[in-house]
Amino acid sequence: SKIRPPGVTIERGVSISANATGIIICDNVFAQSLIDVNCTIPCLYSSVKSIINECLDNGEFLYVRRTDSTPIVRQNGLELSLEKLSSGNIFLIEHLVMLLCKMYSVCVLNEMDPADITSTINRIAGLLLIDEIENHLHPKWQKKILGIIRRTFPNLQIILTTHSPFVVSSIDGARVYTCVSKGDQSVIEDETDKYTHLPVEEILASDVFAV
Repeated sequence: SKIRPPGVTIERGVSISANATGIIICDNVFAQSLIDVNCTIPCLYSSVKSIINECLDNGEFLYVRRTDSTPIVRQNGLELSLEKLSSGNIFLIEHLVMLLCKMYSVCVLNEMDPADITSTINRIAGLLLIDEIENHLHPKWQKKILGIIRRTFPNLQIILTTHSPFVVSSIDGARVYTCVSKGDQSVIEDETDKYTHLPVEEILASDVFAV
C-alpha cells in the first residue's frame, strides 16, 4: 500500500514531510509496485526511533500521536513534540533522518527485496562528506555527533571539515589533516600524530587553532 499525505514531497524514492519533525513515509516513485511499503515501514520506524534516542539527552522517543502524526518524546520527564526540542537536537535528528532517507533511496533504486532492505539499510557502504559539522551544535553535541553517525551507519567513510577542537578530539583512530597557508597557496598536511589523544584544551591551544 502507498501513503502520500498532503504537504509531503517526493525525493528519489522517499517521501518526506517539509517539516523536519514530520513522519517519514516510504513511497517507491520509480518502480511503482516493486517494493511493498508495509514490509519496510517497521524497519524505518525502528531506525528513526533509534536516531531520535541517540539525539536526545536524558530522553527517549515514545510514540506517534495519531490525531496529527506528531512524534512525541520524553525529555527530562516531560512529554514533548519534536519541535519543542532545542534547535541543535532538531538539527541532528533532521540530518540523520535525511541520511536514512538517502540510504532507503539507494535500496529502492537498486530494486532490493524488501526483506533485504530491513537488514541492509543502516549498513550500506558509502562516502559521507560534511562541511563544518559543528555548525548549530552545542559543544557537547559537537563531541558526540561523529560517534552517533558511526553507530547508526557503521559502514560509511566520513570526510569532514571542522573548526571545532571538540570534533577533532572526539574519535580515536581518525586521520587529521590541516590546511596550512604557505605564500600564495595552501598545503594539506597530515598531522594525525600531533593531535591523536590530545585533550580538547591542548588542541584549542595548538597552532592550527591559535587561541
